[in-house]
Amino acid sequence: MMPSKITQKVDHYIAEKKLLHPKKTYLLAISGGLDSMILCHYFLEKKLSFAIAHCNFNLRGSESQQDEALVRDFAEKHHIKFHRITFQTTEFAEAEGISIQMAARQLRYQFLEAERKKYFFEAIVTAHHSNDNLETILLNFSKGTGISGLRGMHAKSKELIRPFLCINRAEITALGKSLNVEYREDSSNASDKYQRNFIRHQVVPLLEQINPQLSQGITQQSEYVAAAEYIYKAFIQKKLHRIIQIENNITKAPIRAFQHQVYGKNLLFEWLSNVGFQSNQMPDIVHAIHIKQSGKIFLSTTHQLSCDRTFMYLIQKEDNAFIPLSVEDLREQELIIQNKKITFSIQQTPAKSFDETNQTVYLDADKITLPLLIRTWNQGDYMYPLGMKMKKKKLSDLFSNQKVPNHQKQSLLVFESGKKIIFVEGIHLDERSKLTEKTNNYLKISVTNLAK
Repeated sequence: MMPSKITQKVDHYIAEKKLLHPKKTYLLAISGGLDSMILCHYFLEKKLSFAIAHCNFNLRGSESQQDEALVRDFAEKHHIKFHRITFQTTEFAEAEGISIQMAARQLRYQFLEAERKKYFFEAIVTAHHSNDNLETILLNFSKGTGISGLRGMHAKSKELIRPFLCINRAEITALGKSLNVEYREDSSNASDKYQRNFIRHQVVPLLEQINPQLSQGITQQSEYVAAAEYIYKAFIQKKLHRIIQIENNITKAPIRAFQHQVYGKNLLFEWLSNVGFQSNQMPDIVHAIHIKQSGKIFLSTTHQLSCDRTFMYLIQKEDNAFIPLSVEDLREQELIIQNKKITFSIQQTPAKSFDETNQTVYLDADKITLPLLIRTWNQGDYMYPLGMKMKKKKLSDLFSNQKVPNHQKQSLLVFESGKKIIFVEGIHLDERSKLTEKTNNYLKISVTNLAK
């Protein structure tokens, strides 16, 4: 039997938060460490239905194999279904360019969620306790974080439950001694080379000299922060809903909305952090909007942010780079490229060289060298714009003169013939391919944006 005072605290916490249901089946994430093995004992004592999941990260040689053996033997002894997986964590971390700790966390939760869905478990349960939460909050605080980071761990977050957040490491240790729990000690926990361990061994003891009940105090504070976060998020979402505009798959917002002295930076952070921008990028972005630094571009792993003097533009980066297309036949045909329809036709009827938008142009077909290459703009590209008497101009200068926003430059199509740019969608037609009195065959090129 477990000590009543500690288990009662857990019981009350679970009841208050409505974390577990006696008729549901849960998947317990069990490493073999003391806290996770006590989680198994707690579920057994409460006669809750569960299965065990174990990840072998292959990071500590034979120790990793012994951890797995302990958890497997426990499952077999108590007739509990055992789910396990082995990862080559070091190789994965190197391939992804992330830390070992981040790689292990990512692999672990991907596996747990896949098993949860596959076998219809109600939720994943971990043995995180209040000291884990304390370390998480201090780690987030040290790196600079939004209100979510200061809130720390949720007792319940979607399909993830943490019923031990109400008790600390000392109480976990007391439970382990009273129950004579068999467990494995992770030798890497003693090393301060890992950030979390450094906080655990070096920072927390100093803070506990000020407040011996530090973890309990932080747990209570995280509850207050969670309530404040709820109100804060509602306010932010209401503000963002008013200012965010979406046009042609481009999200934009007026710069002035983020210049509010009290909460402008918060609006910006919450908007951009949702699409992968990091807190350390915010000072540069804030500087750019306050001095109205037109043309500045910022990148996250998934999105591109650019500014002009009035708006900020957010677009999702394409999964694949644009692949140039070679066109061998210009007779009547239609192509679809990256949400644009391009039509070609050869005509004998005279026509003007272009329409007002430069989306449809007419060129001298006999001056075109095949294949015609369709691509996007590259730095250093130039052409001889129609009407400029063979004056060479860089495309970057043409874009600047016509005030083309940065987010649009890479989406404009460039048409190249014989290594000469003859047409840039929406911008200019080249002087060298223009219609003259001697033109017999007229090439019509039309570019139409398709709705997404």
